[in-house]
Amino acid sequence: MDCIINPLTKRAVKINSPAGRRALKYNTKNNLKDSHECIINPRTGRAIKKDSPLGRKILKGLIPEAKAKPKLKPLPKTTRKIATLKPLPKPAPKPATLKPLPKKLIPLPKPATPKPATPKPATSTKPKRKEFSMIFPYYDNKTNEPRIKSKEEEEADERFYQKLLREEEEQKKKPKASPKPKPNLSQYKQLAKIKDFAEIQKEKMAKSKSPPSTPKPATPKPTTPKPDTKYKQLAKIEEFITDTETYLSKKSTRAFNALMKKYDDKDFVKAVLEAQLFSDLYPTSQKCLSHYKNYIRNFDDGDIIIEPTAGLGSIVLWLLNNKVESKIITTDFDPILNDYLKESFDNINNVNVLSHIKSNYLKLENDFHRYNPSVIFLNPPFTSGGDKKYYLNFLFKAIYDLKMSDHPYKERQLFFISTQLTKSESDGDTFNFDEIIISKNKKAEIKEMLNIDEDEYEDLRPLQSTRVSMCRDFAGTNVEAVLYHMIIY
Repeated sequence: MDCIINPLTKRAVKINSPAGRRALKYNTKNNLKDSHECIINPRTGRAIKKDSPLGRKILKGLIPEAKAKPKLKPLPKTTRKIATLKPLPKPAPKPATLKPLPKKLIPLPKPATPKPATPKPATSTKPKRKEFSMIFPYYDNKTNEPRIKSKEEEEADERFYQKLLREEEEQKKKPKASPKPKPNLSQYKQLAKIKDFAEIQKEKMAKSKSPPSTPKPATPKPTTPKPDTKYKQLAKIEEFITDTETYLSKKSTRAFNALMKKYDDKDFVKAVLEAQLFSDLYPTSQKCLSHYKNYIRNFDDGDIIIEPTAGLGSIVLWLLNNKVESKIITTDFDPILNDYLKESFDNINNVNVLSHIKSNYLKLENDFHRYNPSVIFLNPPFTSGGDKKYYLNFLFKAIYDLKMSDHPYKERQLFFISTQLTKSESDGDTFNFDEIIISKNKKAEIKEMLNIDEDEYEDLRPLQSTRVSMCRDFAGTNVEAVLYHMIIY
């Protein structure tokens, strides 16, 4: 056999290629059988699956081999003699004319005196963020290829996070140091009152002796309004998101060095950039979210909003900047990004960040519908390993949570960002939910994930589905995504 099916990407590759050699090595290492359900295209020489449309045509003999190009005949040799030209005589060299020297000598420039080195600013005493060993559990450290996490690794992660929780509880139980006794200042206060009384009496005696003068009108002092700490906090988050987007759009060493100089926590900045490269992180731009502005006008403090794929918190920031007073529950599966969300939205009353252990949105054990949401915002990862329609798992899970919610508002809303769901759709128009492109295997996977039967799956159909707009400004790149809005009862 000249080709093999790669078990990770499910693609047909040649055995003599680097990808084919890696697939054979992976199969022998994991005791897997080699799958040769592939064929070589006689025209292009590439490996193609047998069950693909092109593979079936090749098996039927509908695609013949490419015809060999005819060789060109050599031109006949000419018998004409070519006259040899005599070389032209070289011109005689001209005598070099020397330039006259200047009358005045030009002084040489003085050597530049070295400037005294400016002292470097003192580094901030802010404690470094906790480092986690399992930042990217889905990629092999040696081959940099995706892999499935074993049960032992999952148990080790669970023990690690349980240990962190126990340490936090022990720190809370420790007795706090008793405050120092305040000094008794009553005696000094009495003396100050006596001095103030004596000065007032002196001023009265001086006024009685001097002629009365017309008092000048007091000029009011300009009062500077105190800046709101909440808006300062949101401005810092927005500045970090814009700086990250500018780097991701350029990806140059100059932009990377500027980003590392600006922020002290360099380990966290590196972890965010690596999450974009390996974990399908594409922050939602504020420009794209502006298409949803007309849909959030009716939000009030009775709504409960869930955003389980927050990333850098772009959607939460956009809701707060648009003065949404609803309760917002958010989290992210990446532990470093989850800690960043906790620090960023710490002092904001209507935002609650869940812990990392309860952040896996696709697990039914976490029970996100028990928060009784009325609105869900989702910008999930589009792919995961070989699954190119991973976003459909998040779509049906969000509809399931809104159906199972006990919120008093009967009309629930889903704001979903993904690739195009149907074949023919245009901005601003509604579409039929049954036209969503989903295979039988994906449908069975979603039913198993939600633990539902065929009738319950049919009940997940929303009342109305609308394509709002298409946007290309995700993470400062040209990645295309579509903004959807769905009404669910």
